[in-house]
Amino acid sequence: MSTVFAPDNNPSQSKMDSDLKADIVACVRSEMAKLKGQISTQLQQQARSASYAQAAATSRGPGTHPNMTAGPPARDPPVNKPAIVVTPKCNIDRSKKSLHEFIIFFMAGDFQIALLAEPYVGSGNEVRPIQGLNIYQFSQKGRVKACILTKRGCGQVLGMSQYSNTNFCVIQFTSGGQKMLIASAYIEPDSDGNNTLEHIDNFLQTSRCPNTIIGGDFNGWHHIWGSKTNNPRGCAVVEQAYANDLFICNIGSSPTFETVTHGRDRTSIIDLTLAHGYIYDRIVGWKVNLNACPSSQHNAVEYEIEIGNSFSNSSSITNSTFKYNSNKANWGIFKDALHTLMTNTDILERDIGSLNTAGLENLIDDICEVIHKACEESMRTKKGQSLTKHRPLWWTERLMGLKKEVIQLHHRHNRMRRQNLPLDHLAEELKNKKALYAEELRAECSRSFKETNKRKRSDSHE
Repeated sequence: MSTVFAPDNNPSQSKMDSDLKADIVACVRSEMAKLKGQISTQLQQQARSASYAQAAATSRGPGTHPNMTAGPPARDPPVNKPAIVVTPKCNIDRSKKSLHEFIIFFMAGDFQIALLAEPYVGSGNEVRPIQGLNIYQFSQKGRVKACILTKRGCGQVLGMSQYSNTNFCVIQFTSGGQKMLIASAYIEPDSDGNNTLEHIDNFLQTSRCPNTIIGGDFNGWHHIWGSKTNNPRGCAVVEQAYANDLFICNIGSSPTFETVTHGRDRTSIIDLTLAHGYIYDRIVGWKVNLNACPSSQHNAVEYEIEIGNSFSNSSSITNSTFKYNSNKANWGIFKDALHTLMTNTDILERDIGSLNTAGLENLIDDICEVIHKACEESMRTKKGQSLTKHRPLWWTERLMGLKKEVIQLHHRHNRMRRQNLPLDHLAEELKNKKALYAEELRAECSRSFKETNKRKRSDSHE
């Protein structure tokens, strides 16, 4: 908050601060009342008319998928509703028991496609045939570490051997005349010995498919998907995502990996779902499923892909400062999360009328933090999570140009590395260009922040 509210010994100034404080208190109360009214309205609407998922669940019959029906059963399902459910990643730790457990879960549910990492292959190199499922895997004389399972009749599926290897499996999925590429990936934790990240980058550059989804165990940490710290692998994944217009679909802070080492619990978020900007908004209901495969150290992830209207082939950039997409919010979850978070704090116990300037600022900060956390649990951020198409108001054409130069150098560096060409000069150029881009980014952001504060101070004295 701005220091414009700092107390002053001047009586007239104190009077002005008191009036300003009263206005802020009234504003906060008004906004909270509006928020409460909005929540009540949404809940009433949900009570009067079953949601899409609820209507599907109550009208489901044999052979019907849970999200294939909207509204009363007598009405035809609209073509733009979710029709495919994907479990993008279930690392089964090479355990036969875990594989059997997951197959039971997958077959019993309304899932269509499963992306697996480190599947159990026994003494061989490939997953053995499973009745009722098609298995896409590419051993290439090595043990399969990533594969894809599909239920028969789920759509037209074609294994893409030109893009696949033991650690990276790609299929082309076609439904309703619309094609997309879905890939399963696994990267070893210690070192990327099979150059899987580089292979993924080459795949993205070669396929040029705007409707691409990649799910897998990347063994990388980064703040963007909820890790407490960053590691080199996580930073490499983020850099690759930026360079190829990929967006992180992960939501929330539930760990995807859990284990006990030397009597201590270890958890992390290393299983990611990446999607191109054109298809990102069609991925809905992303969540970590803690019950799919309890015997595995990795938790499954599940989500749906909306199929129907043609996929967009245009990339829109917005200057909006709104962070959350409330059009697809789950207001029931929002209400529960807000209630729990508010109850676990002393916000409701504070006497607003007795607060000084610092106390009022702390109250507003705490309320904002609670609302943010409730929003993060119940709705998606607009156009991605941190890796977004959101363009800040202070963004400039020069920054855009520098970003493009960094991306071009990144691709050039990867091409030369694949060709075993000398990299010293190019690596130094890429390093310097990144540093320049980062420096100008910070400078422009700081300049905008200072101008905003100056404008606020000016407005407060008018």
